[in-house]
Amino acid sequence: MFGFAVVIIIMSALTITWVIHVSQSKQNIYNIFTEQKQTRLLMAMRDAARQRTIYLHRMAMMEDEFERDDEYMKFKQAAGDFIKARDELLGLELDATEEILIWNKASPNINKGQAVQQAVLELLLAEKTAEANQLLLDEVIPIQNNINNILSAMFTVQDKIAESQYAAVYLRNQNIYWVALVAGSTAVILTIIIAFVVIRRTMHAEADLLEARTTAQIATELKSQFLANMSHEIRTPLTAVIGYADTLLEHDLPEEEREHSVIRILHNGKHLLRIINDILDISKIEAGQLAVEKIAVSPVTLMCDIDSLIGESIRDKGLAFNITYQFPIPSEIITDPTRLKQILLNLIGNAKKFTAQGNINVDIDFLSASDQLRYVISDSGVGMCEEEQVRLFKPFCQADASTTRRYGGTGLGLYISRQLVKMLGGELVCISEKGKGSRFVVTIATGGGDICELNEIPMLDPHNSVSESAEMLSVVPSLEGTVLLAEDLADNQRLISRYIKSTGASVVIVENGQQAVEQALANEFDLILMDMQMPVMGGGEAVQWLRRVGNLSPIAMLTANAMKTEKDECIKLGVNDFLTKPIDKQSFFIVLAKYLGRAGQPAEQSSVDMLDDEMGALVDQFMVSLPGYLAELEQALAAGDWVQVKSSVHRLKGLGGGFGFPKITEQCADAEVYLRSDDLDTAAAVLHELFNYISHVLKAYADGKPDNQMVGT
Repeated sequence: MFGFAVVIIIMSALTITWVIHVSQSKQNIYNIFTEQKQTRLLMAMRDAARQRTIYLHRMAMMEDEFERDDEYMKFKQAAGDFIKARDELLGLELDATEEILIWNKASPNINKGQAVQQAVLELLLAEKTAEANQLLLDEVIPIQNNINNILSAMFTVQDKIAESQYAAVYLRNQNIYWVALVAGSTAVILTIIIAFVVIRRTMHAEADLLEARTTAQIATELKSQFLANMSHEIRTPLTAVIGYADTLLEHDLPEEEREHSVIRILHNGKHLLRIINDILDISKIEAGQLAVEKIAVSPVTLMCDIDSLIGESIRDKGLAFNITYQFPIPSEIITDPTRLKQILLNLIGNAKKFTAQGNINVDIDFLSASDQLRYVISDSGVGMCEEEQVRLFKPFCQADASTTRRYGGTGLGLYISRQLVKMLGGELVCISEKGKGSRFVVTIATGGGDICELNEIPMLDPHNSVSESAEMLSVVPSLEGTVLLAEDLADNQRLISRYIKSTGASVVIVENGQQAVEQALANEFDLILMDMQMPVMGGGEAVQWLRRVGNLSPIAMLTANAMKTEKDECIKLGVNDFLTKPIDKQSFFIVLAKYLGRAGQPAEQSSVDMLDDEMGALVDQFMVSLPGYLAELEQALAAGDWVQVKSSVHRLKGLGGGFGFPKITEQCADAEVYLRSDDLDTAAAVLHELFNYISHVLKAYADGKPDNQMVGT
């Protein structure tokens, strides 16, 4: 557009210049024509004056009266021509100053010459020839010569004026020529450049359009392929669900086969749910609406959960599954355990899928320079070439077209995993070689900046093995002091108070924030453990009351919703520490040891065993109350009371993991995510899965299988 504007300006300037030049040229031509006309008139005046003198002289020489009369008529004609030329010359209005001066000088001579000529004529008419000749010689001829000289001077002036006019026209023409040449050349060059740019951009636009069309076609083909894969992935478990459901309608089906059918229906239903969750995850990722939590979690505990979920199936396939820690690593990190577990399970599951023999290794180490935890998942499977690795992290796409036929899958897992890793503050990369296996490297932020400054997280001893580190997590310190526990759920009261009593400290239990304020004002406590959500008065309001009246007792907030925003809010209220539910024993004992006095060395192994024995009784009590929690949640869901649903889910989220059922906590956390985003249909689906799982747990417990380790997986 700029180039076109410049060309238009140049062409407009040329046009204006040309119009001005033509106008000035016309004026110059007119001036030259006028000067030429003046010259002609001067010449006519000069010739007429000369002729008059000649006619007078001839009249003086003639004796024949008739011939003299004839010459007289010619004299009068010449006089008329002179007067006519003079009048026309004066009518042209002389402009040049020099011309005017000359004419002013000639005018008296012309008038005098006319008078003398008239006198000569009268003498001739009176037959006084001698006197007439004498007057001609003495006055007429000299005056005439003088007039001729004056008129010649005017001719010279006229020549100079004409020459200057011609010179001006010539110079202007030269200037216009060069201006037109330069401007025209510039316009031509600019036009060529513009044409080149336009053609080039047009070609680029066509190339981009072709590329976009090709990309769109590829995307359409990929989505079509994805839909075909999805159809296969959904229809396969649906076929099993429908088939096994049909078998359940048979009245004479043996109990063993009936139980097998139910298990297969549950297995395939969960598989369908995972597919749907993947689709929902990718839609939320592309819409920028997928949120992650910030919760304290032990890397060792999380890997133990992953081992319990997938390790056995890997080993059943005949593969070695090894988890190796490169110490030191943080005993606790702040991240989203559900999403981190989803990432690791997907990568380990892929390694299992594509490895027929050999091993699958998970190496974990801490990158202190970037404050990140690194997971390296390596396998001895089929591996990938570079071209396959390029397509690896694209949605709706798998490394090879034959992958879907041979191994199944939707092609969404790795794309979702990479996006989740980015949301957890790290990156996911792949290193692979065809036929030699693959290595996936995951780095995530440890959340060091999100951990309360007063709650320093120790590093696990670099000289300890994994088993020793795991034992270290369950060591009970020997403490003394009094703790005020504000918790409304009886199961949590029993569990947390057992933990406190196992250290040797004493505990006072209240059911809500109001009772906590009353107890804290009436007695001194070394530590107050305050649940966030309680009836009558919540933990946050209770903390505000205590700080307002000047109570400075250390307070640790307990909540199952440990997001950074909630932590920051608690710190503003005056909370000293922050503990998440379900209770992690190691973190819990660290907080207790920070505010309670030490009574001596850590508790002996017998104390630890006693605590483990008491846990069995606590689990029994939890199993007794679990149907009540389930009924409350089912009733709220059936009534569409989503406020009560959220409250009940939050309570179960804080209970399940504490009593050895981490899956209850995980499913409640998933449900909370969908409830917060108002995705009520998906939340209801997750809750129905939770109901089925809890029913399975209760049935297993009723059948005399209280092994919560097994049931929790």
